[in-house]
Amino acid sequence: AKLGAGDADASDAMSDVLANVASNTDGAKNAGNAILYEAVNAIIGVESVGGLRVLAVNILGRFLGNKDNNIRYVALNTLAKVVAVDTQAVQRHRHTIVECVKDSDVTIRRSALQLVYALVNENNVETLAVELLDYLGVADIEFKADLTRRISQLITKFAPNRRWHVDTAVELLMKGGSYVAEEEARDFVVLITNSPELQGYAGRALFRAAFDFDQQSNHFQLSAV
Repeated sequence: AKLGAGDADASDAMSDVLANVASNTDGAKNAGNAILYEAVNAIIGVESVGGLRVLAVNILGRFLGNKDNNIRYVALNTLAKVVAVDTQAVQRHRHTIVECVKDSDVTIRRSALQLVYALVNENNVETLAVELLDYLGVADIEFKADLTRRISQLITKFAPNRRWHVDTAVELLMKGGSYVAEEEARDFVVLITNSPELQGYAGRALFRAAFDFDQQSNHFQLSAV
């Protein structure tokens, strides 16, 4: 990989070898997985063409289904490196990555969450926001504050329209409860204050949410505002 890094000609010369190794190595055993992992690292490290990179990402996607936590952990962290270069290739494995967020191993959950954050864009925010909000309800306590902050940032950045922004922010406030930082609650108030056409809609949404989740005082504070 070092030979091909930054060198298109050297990368092209080794692409056939890498493709052959990646395509024909049996991943049923640990030795095969080790070879595949090194091939993937080499592909990522060189100036690889899109098709070869997709092949590498697909191998990592298969790793996510492995029973070995170490293999899945390595796959998630390697995908996190690839996502900045070829987001679309990683997006194809979005469902499997989201499933890893629910894994019993805390290191897998943490790595999967970081990758999901990186995958959110204007085209999938509605789907992934639902997944993240669902997870917020069952997430480990140590994850909740950061998770609410990240969700708030993502819905603010990628909201397809203001009504969706309001609905999703209200759901975040309800599910996040005391883990929602004052800054995030304040941002929501500012959004409504600066959008007169939304104030009636937001008021009704907050009233319904407060009625459904009246056990959390944080919600009433927001409704009063």
